Amino acid sequence: MRRKDRQITDDNVIDEIILQCDVCRLGFVSDGMAYILPLNFGFENKDGRRIFYFHSATEGKKISLIKSAPPVSFEMDTDHLLNSADVACGFSYRFKSVMGTGRITVLEEADKPYALDRIMEHYRGEKSWNYSEEALKSVCVYKLEVDFLSCKAHK
Repeated sequence: MRRKDRQITDDNVIDEIILQCDVCRLGFVSDGMAYILPLNFGFENKDGRRIFYFHSATEGKKISLIKSAPPVSFEMDTDHLLNSADVACGFSYRFKSVMGTGRITVLEEADKPYALDRIMEHYRGEKSWNYSEEALKSVCVYKLEVDFLSCKAHK
C-alpha cells in the first residue's frame, strides 16, 4: 500500500468497516477479461478467518466462474464524502475500503441456511430465519474464504 498513513490494520476496525458496507464486488477473470460483480453479502470472522457469503440464481456466467474455483478478488467501500477545496486539484474524496483475495466455493444444501442467515443478519440484524425447502433448492449459495486483505481510510 502506497499510503501507509491511510492503512488500517486493527482487526476489529476492519470488521467494523466491512459491516458498514452494503455491497461486495467480486472480481473474476473470464476469457482474458476482468469480470466484476456487485453482490449483497453476509460476513463473519470465525477464529480470525474472514468469510463472506453470497447467493444468486443457480445458473449463469457467475455460477460457471465460481464452479471453476478460481482465485477471486473482492472490494467494498463505504463512508463516501467529497472534501472541497478552493482549487480543483485540492479536492479529495473520503472513503473507507477493504479489498483482498480468496477462494470461492459453492455450499452444500445443509450449509445454505447458515449462510443465508449471515446475509440476512448483515442487512436486517436478525440472526435466524426460516427457509422453505423449495427456496433452498432454487438458490445457489457460496462462500469466499479470504486469503489476504488490506484496508484503508481517507478522512
